[in-house]
Parts: sequence; structure tokens; C-alpha cells
Amino acid sequence: MTLQERKPRPIHKIRRLPSPGRILYPPGTKVKFDTVVGELDYAPGPLVRLDVARQLGISGEKLGDTLVKSVNDAVAENEIIALNSQFFSRHAARSSTDGYLALWSKYLGYVYIREPMPVGPREPVAIRAEDLGLNKMQFAANIVAKPGMIAAPGQLLVSGSKKAVAPALCRVTEVALREGYMIITPLFQLTEMTAFIDGVISEIPDADSCVISGMGYRFTGATGYGGEDSGIITPVLAEDRDLTASDLPKELSGIILIARRGITLEALQRLADEGASGLVLGCIDQDTLRSFSRREPLKDLGALMDLPFPILLMQGFGAAMLESTYQEMASLTGRRGAIDGSTQLRAGVIRPELLVPVSEIPFADDGLDHDAEDLPLQEGMRVVLERQPHFGAAAVIVEIDSELRETSAGTRATLARLRLDSGEECVVPLSNCRPI
Repeated sequence: MTLQERKPRPIHKIRRLPSPGRILYPPGTKVKFDTVVGELDYAPGPLVRLDVARQLGISGEKLGDTLVKSVNDAVAENEIIALNSQFFSRHAARSSTDGYLALWSKYLGYVYIREPMPVGPREPVAIRAEDLGLNKMQFAANIVAKPGMIAAPGQLLVSGSKKAVAPALCRVTEVALREGYMIITPLFQLTEMTAFIDGVISEIPDADSCVISGMGYRFTGATGYGGEDSGIITPVLAEDRDLTASDLPKELSGIILIARRGITLEALQRLADEGASGLVLGCIDQDTLRSFSRREPLKDLGALMDLPFPILLMQGFGAAMLESTYQEMASLTGRRGAIDGSTQLRAGVIRPELLVPVSEIPFADDGLDHDAEDLPLQEGMRVVLERQPHFGAAAVIVEIDSELRETSAGTRATLARLRLDSGEECVVPLSNCRPI
């Protein structure tokens, strides 16, 4: 089925603040991708543990009855957070720091205060030898930070008469001793949450989240890396070969590039240098991604891998994107898409995705299907296999067994009989299939 044959369907994106905050608009509000729809009350910092039950001389089970503050309430240093009055005596437990009451445990008797963190710069920061009045040899001798280290605000990074400290909670991403510089990346740059896609706020499930809805297309990948961004859909290579620097368009800033197969390291570095917003590939060579990110691709999925732009792999490793999928994306050239590299392959599976809205959510009488965001897998649907030995292969569902059957792994699952594009038939768990 081509994109022209497929009508736009409802797409929904849950936007959730990472810590307590507020949603700024009510349901029904029309928003653009860059509309700020939520704000954090604070950027979450380290937890401070207080043994309140012991201070009050009570058991942990009675802790909840003594608290005078609720979870997420602001507290000041030396402010009373719990009171125990009995037998004509009054005992108080006070906070040892400014922050917010994050949680408490009736089993341990502890109260945890979350200290707010200063919000750092939005971009990586370079600390150079010459900025500190040091030569490169002195700089190398005075460095006390290592690559990959997480540094708290004010933590020493370079010692000496002109020391350098972390401006905010950050990760040391690069230390170049010979060249005389260090790169640090702030971990909490944003206190605002944008809508991510054009649409309407359709629901506010709780105080910290909202659902943005629209009409458009959703492309789900096998694996993703990096965070999220938005940009203009720009297909650049339909051939079954790796994208090279010579294939790239002149203007790369703010675009999401689409290529059927992989990409060279040189091309990746140019995309990073010139401000690309995202990259959708069929696959990528693990060594190339490892060299580009200096992280382990099979371990650091999704946002765990700190990249200058998100990367979405439609097939994973080793296989080109299906030509039909590439053509569907290419037909959306010039539209704004939203790419999210979030990936979790264990319990609570999260797949990376590319969302391309084409309109706001329409009225229910427009003749389109508004039932569900994702139709259940059915006989006759085209799917991609996400497990070996046919990983990345396209197929059609011929039959779905209504009973749970034992698999080769010893588990029980719903099985489906598939016909691969090669003509071969196979039986696999239905959960190993992704609709296309």
C-alpha cells in the first residue's frame, strides 16, 4: 500500500515533564511544534536523605501521620517537615537543605529532599587551556576530570591557580590533552517542554503531562539513538548504498535526512557540524556509529547516547530500508517532521519514531478512521520482522493463531504464519512483527 493509498490517520504524542511542573494550556488549544506547553518548577538535582523516623523516635509505619509537608511541596533549610506530639512532648524534624519533598518510605523511615539544580547552558561548553592562562602541558597536568564523568555544579574540573568548575550538572564528554581542551555537556538544559508536533492539546492526564493530537503519518523504527528534534523532511538517497558526504545537499541546517541504507563517518560529522535536525536510515555500521559517538551502540540505546541529532534505524543493523517505506517518506518532502530516538527493548518496549503531521485533528464526521492510533495486527497486513533469523525482512500476515502456543524459547505467545517477500513462509510470535 502506498502513501497515496493510505489516508492520514490520527497521531498522538504524550508530552511528559521529567519532574513536577505545570501544563500551560487547557484541552482544545491549537499548538505548533515549538509552542511551549509545559514548564518545570525546577530542574531535579540530587536526593538528600533524612532519617526522620529516628529523629522523632517513631517507627517508619507512623511516619506518614507526622509529615506536615506533602510530596512535591517546597521546603526551606531548617523548615519543619514532620512533627510528633505525645505525652506532653513535641519533637520536630527539620529539612537540612532547600528543595522539594520528593518521597518518603514507611519501611525505612526516611524522607528524601530533592535539591533543585541550577539550569546550565543549552549547548556543550568548551574549557580551553588558553582561557585559563595555561599552556597545554600545564592544562594536561591539572585536569581532574575523566571522559564520561558526571560532575555536580561547582565540582572541580581543572585545578590550579585559575581553576575551572562545572557550571551545572553535566557530563564530561571529551578530554583532549594534546590539543588542550575539554568538552562538557549540561544534563539539564531545559526547563520548558514544547509540543513537538503541530496539533491540538487533546487531553491532560495529570498535572505533568498532556497529549498532542493531529492527523498525519507515523513511521516506527527498529532502533534509535539520541533525543528528539523536528525538521523538514528531506530524502537524499534512494539507492541501496551508504550515504556519503558528496551526496549531502548544500543546506543541512534544520532538516531531517532520509536515506535507504547507511552513512559514512565523514557524512555524519558534516551533518553534526552544519546543524542537521535528524537522520533516518535503513541501517548503520556499528563501527561508524561507535566512532561518531564514542559509545557502545548495542548498549547505549536511545537518549543514553548523547548525539548532536537523533538517528532512527528502520531495519536496525545490516539491511536497507524497504523501498516502499522510503518512497512513502519521500512523498512527504518539505513537510515538517518530528523525530524521536527513544528506544527501550526490554519490558515496556519503546520504539523510535518519525511523526509527520499534515493537519490538525479533524471532526468525527469527516469519514476518516479515528478509532485508534495503531490498528492491531491483522491477517493481510504487511509487517517487518524484528527478530532473527529473518530480522528486517518484509512479509504479509497469512494467518494468526487465536490460541497461545509454546515458542522455541519456551515461552507462550500468539503465533502468526507469514509469507516473506522472497516467497518463503515462516511462523513467528506476533509480537516480533512491526506493521509497515
